[in-house]
Amino acid sequence: MHKNNLTQLLLLFKEYCKNNKNKTDKAISQHVKIVKEFFKYYASLNNSGSADSISLDDIGTDHIGSVKPSDINAYISFCKNDLSDTNNEIARKSLCLKAFFDFLIYSGYIKNNPVKPVSTKLKASYKADTTEKQPHPSADAHNNEVPIPENVIEDFDYKALPVPVQSFLGYCTSVKNKSPKTVEEYRKDLTTFFRFYKVNKNLVGSDIPFEKISISDVDLRLIESVKITDLLIFMQYLAQERKNNAATRARKTSCLRSFYKYLNEYNFISVNPTENLHIPKIDKKLPHHLTLEQSVELLKSIDGPNKERDYCILTLFLNCGMRLQELVDINYNDIRNDGTIIIKGKGSKERLVYLNDACIKAINDYMAVRPKDGLKGDSRSALFISRNHNRINVSTVQKLVYKYLSNIGLSAQDGFSCHKLRHTAATLMYQTGNVDVRVLKELLGHENLSTTQIYTHVSDKQLKNASFSNPLSQISSDFDDNDKSEN
Repeated sequence: MHKNNLTQLLLLFKEYCKNNKNKTDKAISQHVKIVKEFFKYYASLNNSGSADSISLDDIGTDHIGSVKPSDINAYISFCKNDLSDTNNEIARKSLCLKAFFDFLIYSGYIKNNPVKPVSTKLKASYKADTTEKQPHPSADAHNNEVPIPENVIEDFDYKALPVPVQSFLGYCTSVKNKSPKTVEEYRKDLTTFFRFYKVNKNLVGSDIPFEKISISDVDLRLIESVKITDLLIFMQYLAQERKNNAATRARKTSCLRSFYKYLNEYNFISVNPTENLHIPKIDKKLPHHLTLEQSVELLKSIDGPNKERDYCILTLFLNCGMRLQELVDINYNDIRNDGTIIIKGKGSKERLVYLNDACIKAINDYMAVRPKDGLKGDSRSALFISRNHNRINVSTVQKLVYKYLSNIGLSAQDGFSCHKLRHTAATLMYQTGNVDVRVLKELLGHENLSTTQIYTHVSDKQLKNASFSNPLSQISSDFDDNDKSEN
């Protein structure tokens, strides 16, 4: 038994929480439980034994002081992937561990806290998970009890990836709270890069097709051998061989920078080769959108057996400016009695949007005919239901939007889509409704104001009005009159 073992330190920690932090007995008990869970996991990794067979008396300050940030991150990934903890639970565990290590520093047992500050996104989701939502008045009691399953990443063998890549993707999911779609894009981007790197360094046979090259053998030594010149050659390859546009190259650059920054910060590697890798400049194009007249015509074109549902979908797109996935993910109890709706955006970030009269009427009209029988699992809580009595999916929404756009003479070939309806909502609110761009940022769920500022473009009508509003616009020359008088 160690002189200062974990059991003894936890007794001191409990007294500290009670006397110095005024924690309740229940909160203290939860803190202790989480600390024990972590160190059993940590000890099982280092001792190759089962967590249940490990004694807390054998864990001393020397073991505790050797905990690294990467160990904390591995534990968080374990909680997410193996224990199926929610973002709420992961945030709570991270905060509890940080409090315990802060106590050990305060008491002089260790010098550094291995727990990184909990991300603001994770804290936000922790607060959001504990916020009570008001059900829609049309909701029945048993439907409110249906749990909403969390999105998971499928379609690839996670364990076939290199361990550093696995660790990074787990970090993005559990700590940075990135969406499954974003994590999947990161996986593809890193796979493409390391395949290219192996080809460029002659580490794979020339007879193997690019898409068949395995990256399972990529280790830290290979990762650390990458230089800035390799990254620049990769960017050239993306532009010339794969014909990636600037926006796609920018995303892949951002992925590589995040990957190497993570490995460097958690001491997996000593040098970050992406520090001087600049993100390609993206030309700002005016967003394609419908005019007010086209928007009204689109709504008037809706007909058919699902007209109430389809009208409600297009009304929400054009009035709330939500993303396609955000609309599909709406549950009817996200609509609250006070005329607001909770929209789950990128990275599980939630935002509150006020529904105008058109939206409320469209929702009420649809809820009056929304199927209630034959719904199973997740579909029982979904707002929009397909003809097969499932939660409506992205493909179905895209098809119905294309159909109605086609009815008014607009097609996908012309650049019109579900996302263009979001652009339309933003443009109409800014230009016609005089909505401040900072308010528009919050309504659209943008993280950066620069993303929203693309909607501050001016229309041809505004340009014409500006030209004619110039006080000099009525001043003209009298050359012709003078010439006539002289003649």
